[in-house]
Amino acid sequence: MILHLIACQVFYREVSYLASQSKQITSVSWMPQGMHDTPDLLRKNLQSEIDRLDLALENGTLRHRPDYLLLCYGLCSNGVSGLSSRHYPLVIPRTDDCIGIFLGSQARYLREFSRYPGTYWLNNGWLEAASLPGSQNPEQQRQAYAEQYGEENADFLLEQQTAWVRQYSACGYITSQVCDLAPYREEAKDVAQRNHWNFREVPGDIIFLARLLDGDFREEEVLLCPPGKTVTPSYDAKKLTFL
Repeated sequence: MILHLIACQVFYREVSYLASQSKQITSVSWMPQGMHDTPDLLRKNLQSEIDRLDLALENGTLRHRPDYLLLCYGLCSNGVSGLSSRHYPLVIPRTDDCIGIFLGSQARYLREFSRYPGTYWLNNGWLEAASLPGSQNPEQQRQAYAEQYGEENADFLLEQQTAWVRQYSACGYITSQVCDLAPYREEAKDVAQRNHWNFREVPGDIIFLARLLDGDFREEEVLLCPPGKTVTPSYDAKKLTFL
């Protein structure tokens, strides 16, 4: 089986390892972290990459035609809604976002969410690729706002930028079966301390990713969207369907 994976940069270590171990032929397109904050931008960039692979097939410039395009994204604030491919089946995890994938299943993510609401999740990929809460010096940030938008607006903008932090009460650090380095754990603890959150360490599980990269597509875990169909939210436990 030939697979092409379109993945967020936060999956770099786990996906690289599992692709090297998979019995399938696998190639990867890496996407920058953070696009889920703007779902329309995420959708635009994912569709652009899908279109590039469709066009490569039409132009005859692909050495190996993928049997499937795998998206290493969950619903991601509806960022995958509206995606379609002219030629390839799309395979998309039935998860809210990447946290369910890192924890091994959407069911486990929901259990964690129920037991520990208000958790901000981190792992090695997020620590490497994301902008971390509390990492910017507030005085420097305020000064930058004042210079750009004026003194009257600086305090308001700084407040709006940091208001979301108060929605969380804990930092959940997901360990990795592939890359478990002490500095990452300490950095996650530092994020928790800076933002006055409790710290909790949670074992990660690569089983979801391992099945995905082995081509073991289970209906309860992933959506298989046929060529010519369009991904859409299902608004139920399955998260995704197609039209």
